[in-house]
Amino acid sequence: MKNGRIIVPIPRVTLDIGFPDTCQKFSFKDSSIHARAEVVAKVFKHNSPIRIGGIWELKVPHSVGAFYLTLLADQMIGININAENLIERKFFRHYTWDMMVVGFSRDPMDWFPKPRWEMAGRDDILADLAEFLKNDLGDFRSAEFDSEGGFRV
Repeated sequence: MKNGRIIVPIPRVTLDIGFPDTCQKFSFKDSSIHARAEVVAKVFKHNSPIRIGGIWELKVPHSVGAFYLTLLADQMIGININAENLIERKFFRHYTWDMMVVGFSRDPMDWFPKPRWEMAGRDDILADLAEFLKNDLGDFRSAEFDSEGGFRV
């Protein structure tokens, strides 16, 4: 996770994204949409760069290429001490933050609402085009272009 030049290691993220099936747009005006993230950040003891209201970018790896979620820090839930080894216990803390998803670069995993034409899929669009081309277009006049750049009907 990063904010400008500040990079924070994230050992664990839990996303909670929900919207009704009829939703076609990711908008904050719609109260039925919720997109939150619970982020555990590993930072130096007493030196967390994450603040309430801060905007952070979370890189999400995917097989077709990584994409980014834009997060707004909402509230700190807790601080945990990792007791795996002495150095971790002495110098690092795991801060758990509740964050709101406020944007994304792209959506290859279909986590967010999409417009109806995008939800229909490519096969439906091609089937509609084939249906249109099969139908009789009716009587119409065509235009022919001549060698001088003009056209005649």
